[in-house]
Amino acid sequence: MPAIARLLEELPADARGHVFVEIADSAHIQSVRELSGVSVTWLPREGVEPGATTLLLDAVSAAEWPDGRVFAWLAGEQATVRSLRRHLIRDRGIAKTHIDFTGYWKRGGAVRADS
Repeated sequence: MPAIARLLEELPADARGHVFVEIADSAHIQSVRELSGVSVTWLPREGVEPGATTLLLDAVSAAEWPDGRVFAWLAGEQATVRSLRRHLIRDRGIAKTHIDFTGYWKRGGAVRADS
């Protein structure tokens, strides 16, 4: 969440986009910078184990997509990030070079620093 908040703080006032944040439950919704052209969608798991839902992929897949060049920043559970990246490249036509991604952790194990 700190990285998302920082990115929102650094966006220009006229930025357009979507932010999707999966959280443990509704109590974890935080106050972040609001921009008129950026929607923030909180996706509470409400008791479901981290990395065990398709909340993020479903939300991104269903989102209205802007025209023009798109940049995506992805971070989270490794398999979820991989699925999101594949969707953005294959289904949304985003260039690989326009996606910054990090699988911070892996469900059922650790992510190696060199992977």
